[in-house]
Amino acid sequence: GQTFNLLLIDLDHFKKINDNYGHASGDEALRYASQCVRDAVRDYDIFGRVGGEEFALVLSGIDQAQALQVCNRLRETMAAGTISHNKHHFGLTMSGGLATARAGDTVTSLLSDADAALYRAKKAGRNRIELAEEKAG
Repeated sequence: GQTFNLLLIDLDHFKKINDNYGHASGDEALRYASQCVRDAVRDYDIFGRVGGEEFALVLSGIDQAQALQVCNRLRETMAAGTISHNKHHFGLTMSGGLATARAGDTVTSLLSDADAALYRAKKAGRNRIELAEEKAG
């Protein structure tokens, strides 16, 4: 019965990091991204790697506007930093799709909604958070 939001995160142009600086630098970028998330959220929020450069974050007990503030603060923090590894220095940005659980949602429908919003964020130029579209009804 508690409100929660799901953010799907994709690290922008992650393949280029691996290709340009090597997989060890890509691993450092993953550690950096994870640390940014841990620093931005509460201990009881749920964060995990979905695969590759994709992550999921569950923010509970806050409404969509508050969740969007958290997500944008995370995005800005991540973009402001510099990763240094093996004499390489590079930045990292993220795109995200944020879906708020509504009555009747399933895990599958919530993931689908967040994924569609993430796709829109990437298509709109990356380094942004897009909200899942409101459902009719």
